[in-house]
Amino acid sequence: MKKYVVTAIVPAAAEVTVTGENRADAIEKVKGMIDIGGGLDFIVDIEDSDDVDFSVKEVKPEMQICGNSAKPELKRYMVVLEATSVKEVPIKAVSPKAAEALAKEMYFTSDVIDFTDADVIRVRSTVVSDEKDVEMEDMADELMTGLVKLIRSTDAPDEVLGHILNRSVREMFGGTSDED
Repeated sequence: MKKYVVTAIVPAAAEVTVTGENRADAIEKVKGMIDIGGGLDFIVDIEDSDDVDFSVKEVKPEMQICGNSAKPELKRYMVVLEATSVKEVPIKAVSPKAAEALAKEMYFTSDVIDFTDADVIRVRSTVVSDEKDVEMEDMADELMTGLVKLIRSTDAPDEVLGHILNRSVREMFGGTSDED
């Protein structure tokens, strides 16, 4: 069996009493009420299913995120956020080049000029797949998760757990273990 989303579309009407200069003004007032989420009571008059238009869309497996469907496999991504900030600094100088040099010096060598979130005018994001070293990352995550479970579940002395953790980390990240 396949899953479908069915949308039933019917005409609806709402009567609202407003005062206005003319018809256009009255319509604009009702539009404003709708835009701010005003409580218009729409009435739907349906006598039988022939009065309803239907729209059907098949739910694809990749769209099924909730319910009893399987969780989608998570992939690794690197999101790079690049912000463009603008700050105007009034500077007195002998030339535009000298003013620019002084502003750069003030920015790079002191905290006189500081950018804040209020100075940000645009944020651009770039997403790239971060699948490099996935196998090694997954192994490290699995190891660390196992160690956390071990630490939480045992009443072994701290020194023993510290030794296990130290040895595991050295083995995982290329160190050698002198004690076996």
